[in-house]
Amino acid sequence: APQKEELRSLLCVPIRAREHVIGVIAVDSTEAAAFDVEDQQLLATLARHVASAWENAKLFQGLGAMSTVGARLNNLGPRGDYQAMLREIAERALQVVAAGATNRGEATAVLYRYDEERSHFDDHSRVGIGSHEGQDVHLDTPRSDGMGARAIGERRRIVSYEEPNLIIHPAMHADGLHSIVCYPLLTASRALGVLYVSLRDPRPFTRQELLLLDNFVNQAALAFYHIEHAEQAQRMLAVSETFAAVGDVAANLMHRLNNQVGTIPVRVQGIQEKSQAAQEDAYVARNLAAIESAAYAAMSIVRETVRHLHPIELAPVRVAEALRGALHEAKLPSRVVVHAEGVEGLPPVRAGAPQLQLVFLNLLENASEAMHGAGTICVRGECDEQAVSLTVKDTGPGIPEPLLGRIFELNVSGGNERKLGFGLWWVRSHLHRCGGDIEVESAPGQPATFTITLPRWREPEQGTIV
Repeated sequence: APQKEELRSLLCVPIRAREHVIGVIAVDSTEAAAFDVEDQQLLATLARHVASAWENAKLFQGLGAMSTVGARLNNLGPRGDYQAMLREIAERALQVVAAGATNRGEATAVLYRYDEERSHFDDHSRVGIGSHEGQDVHLDTPRSDGMGARAIGERRRIVSYEEPNLIIHPAMHADGLHSIVCYPLLTASRALGVLYVSLRDPRPFTRQELLLLDNFVNQAALAFYHIEHAEQAQRMLAVSETFAAVGDVAANLMHRLNNQVGTIPVRVQGIQEKSQAAQEDAYVARNLAAIESAAYAAMSIVRETVRHLHPIELAPVRVAEALRGALHEAKLPSRVVVHAEGVEGLPPVRAGAPQLQLVFLNLLENASEAMHGAGTICVRGECDEQAVSLTVKDTGPGIPEPLLGRIFELNVSGGNERKLGFGLWWVRSHLHRCGGDIEVESAPGQPATFTITLPRWREPEQGTIV
């Protein structure tokens, strides 16, 4: 058997994220002195882009976890124990930070309820949690001129190292806390409380940590709101607030992925041209090709999915136009026939135009899959003075009874790998954000009927963005 040639050159570059080494890129050669300084610089550039892609992937994974966090907070219920709810929020905030922490004992979270009518922080409702072995953290009531008061007064997060002349509570200094971020917990009209998240390590918060906390705080505020209001109203607001925050992160993620991951194929091609090992070693060539292919695939998958998450600009939308757009994009099988009745003459509804098209696209594709690519879908519309109602009915076998009660839950979908399992959960979420709703009727062996309700468009005083 032929002997493997001796390895005589090896070029290694560390992959660093947040000053920590998370991996190594290595290229080897059987020739002596096969690599020069330019090769090293090229590989170092690739390592930086890989680290950036890794951090973006971690951020996107964190976004997926947000849905679980939100569901857990909502399950505390309007009759839940208030202190247990505060403690749950604090613990979940630490989980957000701990996802990117290198030291499990570095973070603390403290929550206070705020009485806006009296401009007073309620010390009796205070909850403090430390991430090291779950110990409690005890701090005094926030000062009237401190971080909490400023966060509520200015309706924004306050980061300790970004604010000049900021007054830090002496108890925080005494507890060895370094970087501190304070979030106001807000609804559209009220300040409900404040959340402090602090680091004992002398480092700033990463951008990913702040973005995930931004999203988390919207859900935490709505958990406060949940205990005082009816469950249905809270759920609609929770979806609205969460999607707004996730939309901002999605736009940021898409931009960064385009700039960073999009350059990976270019760098791979540079290595393939410059490195003799990449040209002659089948293992190196095969793995470089895999990296290039994965970068293209990642861009395609994320681009297809995050469009569901963008903020909605509410506007008058013609239902017939949204349905036509969905039919054009769906490209249903030739044996699937769609009948529309009473749709053309409907008045404009209050919605986001591209998102309403996606609502119809989801329903049409689900119906086609349920009918195994052959059957009839009937879309029927009607309206009254307040709302427009649409039914989407197919000729499929219906929805299995065990699935019927969970059909609108996250990750319950038709199994399309191009998406992240948003499915009918996203459809209902969008309709709730627009002030509408969706219901489903199905009996064993009988076709499924989805009924959509959307408010008719009324001219607002100002443009509205959800």
